[in-house]
Amino acid sequence: MSYRAQEPKFLWLMMAIVALTYGNILESIYMVASYVLVFICVIAMMVVYQLHLEEDTLTFKILIFGKCLHKRMVKARDIEKIHIISIGKKTMALVQMKQGFRLKLHRFKPATYLEEVRRFANRYSIHTQITERGKKE
Repeated sequence: MSYRAQEPKFLWLMMAIVALTYGNILESIYMVASYVLVFICVIAMMVVYQLHLEEDTLTFKILIFGKCLHKRMVKARDIEKIHIISIGKKTMALVQMKQGFRLKLHRFKPATYLEEVRRFANRYSIHTQITERGKKE
């Protein structure tokens, strides 16, 4: 199954507006730096994350304008544990590797990705830790 998530646009848009404002006020190198920051904000708004859960592989991709910027394939045998955290209405999963950096999975659509991650963990006997705080029904 394949899932997608995007960067929240509001924060990047506000940062771009502030940078444009300062770019019009400041002079010389600071003006150039603020326009570079606006460019970075526009690029960041175009970032898309993809999560694929296949046989025994969890694949995480970062895409910009449809081009793959980073791809990470993790085999089930390389996962130490999966920590699922629910705070209020927000839920995310932290996939801790035996070696290397962890994966932070959140904001993926459709929201059933967490159930698929749990099934993936159960299928390959991966330790799963669940933390719930302030869960609202």
